[in-house]
Amino acid sequence: MNLQPDLFCIAEKAFNTAVKNENSLAIDNEAYNEIAAISIDNAIMEYISGMVMIKADFAWNNLGTWHSLLQVKHRNINDNYCEGNVVTSNTTNSFISSNNKLTTVVGLDNVIIIDTMKTVFWLPINQK
Repeated sequence: MNLQPDLFCIAEKAFNTAVKNENSLAIDNEAYNEIAAISIDNAIMEYISGMVMIKADFAWNNLGTWHSLLQVKHRNINDNYCEGNVVTSNTTNSFISSNNKLTTVVGLDNVIIIDTMKTVFWLPINQK
């Protein structure tokens, strides 16, 4: 079965032209933007015959955005999720993760900050 061959070719091209090193993969924005924004349901599941589903009673959240990830994490009184050695002041609705060193965030709202040993990743929470 060969579902979504055009989508696969574009995604494969983006992967093959990406800049790769030991710890990361950087896909070119232009190549990434060529990939159609389509859910797995619409791209694949609708075309599979004989699929079986099992009823289950559990919470579900499609973690397709940073905001949705923040919604499933336990947050403090300022709606921040803080992991690791983190101090915040006048900061709300943010996801902040620190690996070992102190990460201090002051006066920011709606941000994702992931501080690792090698890099600091920062972006607005609504960034796609």
